[in-house]
Amino acid sequence: METREIRAALRKPVVISNQPCIVINDVKLHHHPNGGGLVAETALVEDSVRIEMGVTVLDRVKITGWVRITGSFIIIKDDVVISDSVRIDGHHIEISGKAELSDRVRVIGGNIAIGEYAVIKDFVIIRGGTIMGSPKIDGHAQIYDSPKIFGGPRISDNVQIGGFVEISGGTFSDNARVYDQAKVWDSPCLSGHVQVFHQGKVHDIAKLSGDVWVCGAAEVYGNAEKCGDEVIGSDEKIYCSD
Repeated sequence: METREIRAALRKPVVISNQPCIVINDVKLHHHPNGGGLVAETALVEDSVRIEMGVTVLDRVKITGWVRITGSFIIIKDDVVISDSVRIDGHHIEISGKAELSDRVRVIGGNIAIGEYAVIKDFVIIRGGTIMGSPKIDGHAQIYDSPKIFGGPRISDNVQIGGFVEISGGTFSDNARVYDQAKVWDSPCLSGHVQVFHQGKVHDIAKLSGDVWVCGAAEVYGNAEKCGDEVIGSDEKIYCSD
């Protein structure tokens, strides 16, 4: 789809009708009766869904229930499925691939990309970042700032992911936090009130629980296990091969 043509169509006076107001690559788009956003004839958007101006729904997207999408330069495409009471409000947001959003998920803010096989549900709040791969995010998890989440991590409960972190695997639960420029990859497990921040790194199948902090340029990897109240900082490396 040509972004220039979509923007031109959005600048025209809105005529709420099932008649096409723009044709791009032989696909007809019309203004949705509930809000006036652009919807391709190939997409399924129920009348109960609020799609406002500034939003474009393309391809085989399916949006049902009481979803509300408002803002500017929001594009939803490919085979995305959005349902229930999801709210999306912001600018420069793109949701693509086979991503699924359901329940009371909130996507708020700008410069957000969600795609591939991401599954996001429950009461998750997303305020920024790039979410790709096949992550599963649920509970009351919060994603903010500009993190990069890809691969297949499992993020749940009250976990918070922020800053400029990179996460490509692992299990995160309870109240774990990862922020600043930290990196987590492979299949580690972080639970409790664990915090990984600054330029801390956790990978392999390490297990952290309790009130463990990994900060500075510290690294925890291998089969290492840490629990309780402990700060692993500076350039300390914790490794176990057993």
